[in-house]
Amino acid sequence: DVLQHEASVKMLAGMIERKWLGNKTKAGFYKRVDMEDGSKEFWILDPETMEHKAPQKPRFEFFSSGKKHEDLGERYRWILSQVDDEGASEETRRLARYIWETTAFALGYASRRVPEIADRFVDIDLAMKWGFASEIGPFEIWDALGVKKTLDRMKDLKIKVGPWVKKMVKDGTKSFYKYKKGEPVSYYDLKEKKYKPLKRDKRILPIAGLKAKKGAILKRNASASLIDMGDRVGLVEFHSTANALDKDIFDMLTHSMDLADEGELDAIVIGNEGRHFSAGANIFLVWMAAQQGDFDQIEVMMEGMQSVLMRMRYFPKPVVAAPHGMVLGGGAELSMACSKRVAAPETFIGLVETMSVGVIPAGTGTKEIIRRVINPVMRIPNADPISVIQKVFEQTAMAKVATGAFEAFEMGFFLPGDRIVMKKEYLLAEAKRSALAMIAEGYRPPNVERIYAAGRDVLAALKAAVWGLREAGWATEHDATIVNKLAWVLCGGDLTDPTWVPEEYILELERKVFIELCHEPKTLDRLAHMIEHNKPLRN
Repeated sequence: DVLQHEASVKMLAGMIERKWLGNKTKAGFYKRVDMEDGSKEFWILDPETMEHKAPQKPRFEFFSSGKKHEDLGERYRWILSQVDDEGASEETRRLARYIWETTAFALGYASRRVPEIADRFVDIDLAMKWGFASEIGPFEIWDALGVKKTLDRMKDLKIKVGPWVKKMVKDGTKSFYKYKKGEPVSYYDLKEKKYKPLKRDKRILPIAGLKAKKGAILKRNASASLIDMGDRVGLVEFHSTANALDKDIFDMLTHSMDLADEGELDAIVIGNEGRHFSAGANIFLVWMAAQQGDFDQIEVMMEGMQSVLMRMRYFPKPVVAAPHGMVLGGGAELSMACSKRVAAPETFIGLVETMSVGVIPAGTGTKEIIRRVINPVMRIPNADPISVIQKVFEQTAMAKVATGAFEAFEMGFFLPGDRIVMKKEYLLAEAKRSALAMIAEGYRPPNVERIYAAGRDVLAALKAAVWGLREAGWATEHDATIVNKLAWVLCGGDLTDPTWVPEEYILELERKVFIELCHEPKTLDRLAHMIEHNKPLRN
């Protein structure tokens, strides 16, 4: 129906006439435009003028207000309330109307697919959640909005609804599901005309269900919670913005290890149900301290992070991470510090500090990637350090991110013995299961290792490569400054001869270089740009 609309037909006919057919003709709904500074922009087709126009960056109060409603069902109800709210601005009412009408169309379409493609509406909800990563399915959205209430509004929009929905409401049934503590526990069976229990998958451990048990929340602060998972396993859940690491999270990690040391816990799982495991450390605090010239405070922050993560690495009881989604910067360092990782396939992990904010990984990340990737090679007699150090250098300097959990093994972020769980919803239960298995097998922490330091000869080779990139125009002057300092840490400084050094030696170099880069005005510009625009600045 949408494609057959008069305006859609006119626009599509105009695109075909102009041979705007997509990537092959370099124009379609979008058109790639190469800018004078070498960057690329994707201009957007205006259907009224049939011209491609430069993208705008509008900011709407509507979205800021909507984010305050964390529960998705509550957010949908708020959006619907804004459609006719006379106190709302015209812009807000227009945006709310757009979301409501497109949602209503989707709900009507989903209802008409029963029983055409599925006998149960539950299966359509599951398909949307499993196949399209929707947090809730269309019939759960409908329940949140109110089935009877929205039917009348959909009728006004002339949206066709499956006849079974109207009959269900007419018979007195008010919702598709019945809920307990916010979770659906039964669904309305269309054949038997009654609610039937949803089968509970024991491999799914919803955090809301864990928290609902009396006394399960052992401690909570603004950014994290420590939750009893049962069987003497504690779960550290992040709930800061983007699950960014801050002092509250490190305090919670410390508290969980203290409880384990006191015999209250036998293992710790670190995981959450957010879209991403962790987008990295909270760089706003670093930027603020650098702006004020309080570099001693930055050193205290970095030393504190290193201390917590090194304690985790050598902790006598299992600490299992359940990474998924984005696991960047500090999030990657945290994951690597754990005893084991139980990851989702869609885990995009990387040390991205160099290109994103103009510093280096300094929360044990540089040390750890040397230990994981370079150390094993250099234990081979007569091994050549250049190729393996170059691999790590390029990976870190170019802020490469694994395209999935399988590539994370190749890049050194995951190790033999780490697991990939194909269904994200099983992560927490499987992480707990792995922790219990490690206890049963008599887990022992790893032995302390020394780190290979290649010294000045390899450092000179890396600097020569950076010079070549700078001369060819592939790197800015500040890029070169950052990655030369990264090379210095990766090689253990300008030591006369290759040697094996204590971990603390590399950790001290990490902190030293991190603080040096925080003195750089262009690094502060990169930090500020990332904070404001959530995208890297190349300066």
